[in-house]
Amino acid sequence: MPTVADVAKAAGVSTATVSRVLSGSAKVSEQTQQLVMKAVEATGYALSTRARNSSQLSQMVAVIAPLHIPELETAIAEEAMAQNLGAVFLLNRMVSDINGYLGGLLRLMSKQLLGVITVDDIFWNSGLASDLLDVYPVVHVLGEMTAAKGCSVGCDDMQIGYDATAHLLSLGCRRIAAVSTTNNRVAAQNRVRGYQLALLDHRIIPAFSQDIRISMEDDTEKSRVMQMAELLAAAGELDALFCVNDAFAADAILALRQLNRRVPEDVMVMGVDNSADATRSQPQISTVMQDFRTIGNEAVRMLVDLAAGRITGDRRTLVPHRLLLRQSTGENIGL
Repeated sequence: MPTVADVAKAAGVSTATVSRVLSGSAKVSEQTQQLVMKAVEATGYALSTRARNSSQLSQMVAVIAPLHIPELETAIAEEAMAQNLGAVFLLNRMVSDINGYLGGLLRLMSKQLLGVITVDDIFWNSGLASDLLDVYPVVHVLGEMTAAKGCSVGCDDMQIGYDATAHLLSLGCRRIAAVSTTNNRVAAQNRVRGYQLALLDHRIIPAFSQDIRISMEDDTEKSRVMQMAELLAAAGELDALFCVNDAFAADAILALRQLNRRVPEDVMVMGVDNSADATRSQPQISTVMQDFRTIGNEAVRMLVDLAAGRITGDRRTLVPHRLLLRQSTGENIGL
């Protein structure tokens, strides 16, 4: 049976480098990742989850995520353990050949793999969706599945956008802009649709509607803040911002500071996710909290039922969200 040493020799790298690639480490170049995966294919190496897991769990759940959400990951791992399953997290893989890279890793685990949980929309937009659905039981969390079939667990993103905007309207704000992204993530699009619907229901459209879109091609805080400052300056007099995530909300506060606009006195700011960005920011950011623990638990349970044939057809489970109101909207509730 081929070993890690055989793969390393075929790829011309160290065994430590092979281990880093197979564990999903971000500290390996894309070129090296591709070399290792080609060597895996050539040698016929198969990943032994038993060798890597002292608990000797018989089956694994693979979790594919482009972002790190500690509470969600903990919930998935704990529920997997309760179901006598292991969990492997493949995080922050932004390589251009994402289908080939992840497909190779999943093939390594194929004999032990119960199914796959995908997080966010990026992998569905990459085209990986149809390949996964044809081979493995799949449950998607956070964001809409753009494939024609499947099972998912998450919050109602359109309702999130609606509720956040409706709260800003209840505080007397009328010139509210939405801050979103230029990419095609469905969750962000639906949050903006909810924002637009709330304005329409309050007869604000067409009197005022702004959708400020930030490019993610140079995804650094400095780049985003510079973009946002330019766009906010061009937008004119705003009294509130609905941002599709907390990172954008934190950037918006920095951009407004550059424009000598105070938060919340001049402009109120609302985010989504209740991430660390919301509590690190000054002032702290009012946000919409998604119950990541419940989402993670439900995703594993749904995957187990799907793999066992207890679920046939599509299924979507919605988990309630709630507002956490803090200083960025002039409040200090729900800390």
